[in-house]
Amino acid sequence: MVDDFIRSLKADWDPKGIEATVVRLRRRRWIPLALLALDLMSAATMALFGLIYAGLALRYRDLLFALSAIAMLPVGLPLVAGGIRVRWRALVWEGTTSEDVLQSSLRRLVATAKVLQLARSGTVVLFVLAMVVWAAALTGLLREPRAILFVITATWVLAGLGGLGWIQWRLARVGREIAGCDALLRQFELSADDASS
Repeated sequence: MVDDFIRSLKADWDPKGIEATVVRLRRRRWIPLALLALDLMSAATMALFGLIYAGLALRYRDLLFALSAIAMLPVGLPLVAGGIRVRWRALVWEGTTSEDVLQSSLRRLVATAKVLQLARSGTVVLFVLAMVVWAAALTGLLREPRAILFVITATWVLAGLGGLGWIQWRLARVGREIAGCDALLRQFELSADDASS
């Protein structure tokens, strides 16, 4: 799908097709805003559940709730906040020329790659949390039955593995889009140089 998008851009990269290309890229301007809104909702949800788990940990003196709160509040929330900051900085849409549209698209794609790398760190948090829970269980610090701990940690590990797979797939796709935009920008600059000669 991405390769088709890049091929369509290359096919249209002539004086008649430039306007169609610009229109097509402008139509995608809503995507970073939607992703930013999703990141903000994720941060709010993570903060809410982190606070709930922290409250439960204090109320019941339960280490499992405390570990979950730690994974969400001081570890996970800064990763999500970093992603929000990266997306926010990439929202600016500069200029209206074809080159400006490509540069803005490229900046947003690079921001998406950075957010995905932060998300990959978030999946590692799930794996570390599962290991810490089992270390605490083996030393007798947790009172939950092992069967419940197995279900909880298996869910975390499976979610982490699924997340890693999707992130790797998405990073490869974004990488191809970045390469395509770079190639189109070089073509545009070469054709501008030829026109000025």
